[in-house]
Amino acid sequence: MMSTPYTTYAIVQRDLGQHSAQLLSDLDESAVEEIITEQSKIIDDMIRDVATVPFEAESVPNIIKEICTVMVKYRIWTRKAATDIPDYLRDEYKQAFNLIDKIQKGKIPLEAEGDHSDEEDDLPEGGVSDDFRWISDARYFGRTIPDSES
Repeated sequence: MMSTPYTTYAIVQRDLGQHSAQLLSDLDESAVEEIITEQSKIIDDMIRDVATVPFEAESVPNIIKEICTVMVKYRIWTRKAATDIPDYLRDEYKQAFNLIDKIQKGKIPLEAEGDHSDEEDDLPEGGVSDDFRWISDARYFGRTIPDSES
């Protein structure tokens, strides 16, 4: 079965920020899409025992999208400047694999129990129900942006 890409060229380009032009200068969009597919398959292989993979394009968990984006950014950076990877990206890469480890151990569930897509019609005016509250732990990835040379 063909793997679903878990991020996009546009997202990777955006997340590379000010370094995007330099890091992508020798890669066209199709080359980046190949890296995205490669990293998506790696994620599939790593979580195959705890999730049904590949995910359908419309049901990829956000955490998987984030993990894949980090992995792709890191891969692109190592192609161009393997000895000059910023600390923040190294940290995000380590965090991505720590998250995969937690997913493998069942500490972070990926699939919701049951299909709740039809429950939207039962919500009161304003779209908020008193029966359900989403409580989130701290962010999975830091968003520390290195000092820019402006």
